[in-house]
Amino acid sequence: MTNTERYLAIAEKMKQEAGVWRHHPNPNPDPKIPRRAKGSANNLGEIWAPKERTLPQLYYVAHEAGHVAHPAHYYPSSVGPWARPALHVIEYEAEQWAHAAFDRHGLKVPDEVSMEARKCVAIYCVRDGLQFAEVEPEIQAFIAMYERTMNLIQPCSLEIRVALIDVAPLEKLAA
Repeated sequence: MTNTERYLAIAEKMKQEAGVWRHHPNPNPDPKIPRRAKGSANNLGEIWAPKERTLPQLYYVAHEAGHVAHPAHYYPSSVGPWARPALHVIEYEAEQWAHAAFDRHGLKVPDEVSMEARKCVAIYCVRDGLQFAEVEPEIQAFIAMYERTMNLIQPCSLEIRVALIDVAPLEKLAA
């Protein structure tokens, strides 16, 4: 069995675990498009993501499946106690689900993909208007793994930290 065949089989299992009933493959995702624009999901169990031929592509599928696995991501914010979580929490939960899915299937998330996931959560924290001290502790730890790698200093604001993050081309990830 080739790696591609193995990844396709694992992707089917991940999608089943999450409750995905339909996967619309992006026909030819442009590697220059930022990660967060490469896929999407809806509350009907559908995902739009690259075909899972490589580990990074499989991760995108797992991330979008993670959104389906968390139905609260789709509740309108005006709905009582089941209000939709903040964007940074939504993205963090999808990233956690994807990382856990890789673990369940004996795969290692590529370092570049893992760092991109952490950067994505940090960007959503800024979009939610949060300073680092206001972010939930488990999400701080998730983001901090990226920051330690980038040698960023703790006292600066999260907004400054995200501005310092190098948005590297993603050609290696899509290859």
